[in-house]
Amino acid sequence: MALQMESERPSIDENRGRFNRYTGTPPTQGLWVSNHLSYLDVMVLASVSPTTFLSKAEVKRWPIVGWFVDFAGTLYIRRESKRELVRLQTAFTEVWDQGSLLTLFPEGTTTNGEECLPFHPSLLQPACQQGQSVTPVHLRYECRGGDVSEDVHFWRDMTFLPHLMRLLCVANIRAEVRMGIPRETRGQDRKKLAATLHQDVESLKQEATRNDAFRGL
Repeated sequence: MALQMESERPSIDENRGRFNRYTGTPPTQGLWVSNHLSYLDVMVLASVSPTTFLSKAEVKRWPIVGWFVDFAGTLYIRRESKRELVRLQTAFTEVWDQGSLLTLFPEGTTTNGEECLPFHPSLLQPACQQGQSVTPVHLRYECRGGDVSEDVHFWRDMTFLPHLMRLLCVANIRAEVRMGIPRETRGQDRKKLAATLHQDVESLKQEATRNDAFRGL
């Protein structure tokens, strides 16, 4: 399996023969919000800009991916706990006080990419309180030698190890990262902000479809 990124800003790794590109300007601090397709999303976004991720707590126990996510720098959320927002407020502040970038997947789950689910506004509250800018991101994949919806996207009731075995059999995977314009948050209502960011990501999706970075590859 070879994983490549495709978009309008290229960098070439001559040793591996990979052509890596992305669209837009990666932020270095504040908040990234992205649609969520697979556990590969963490590796792809981390390759674009250094960032701390927010992930559900059970991912830490997954083989291989759990190690990588932990190594990449991740805050974990226990979704069943009502006290998590208070704890995360402190954790988010520590990341931002260091001038670092934090990444969320506000859908709260993965999809097959055909639809972007509504964003959970509660996760945006710390950014609104602290006036951190939020940059919308759209991710998508294409593969050769497999079915992107079944072998790359990790969604529905899929289990990790069988999916990983299928993923490793895919000959080539290309990822596109498309970034939008940062949104200011100070004084914003988190529900309205969530709806605005969701629309931003949907617009990036439509833009990606019109300007197909994968065409002819």
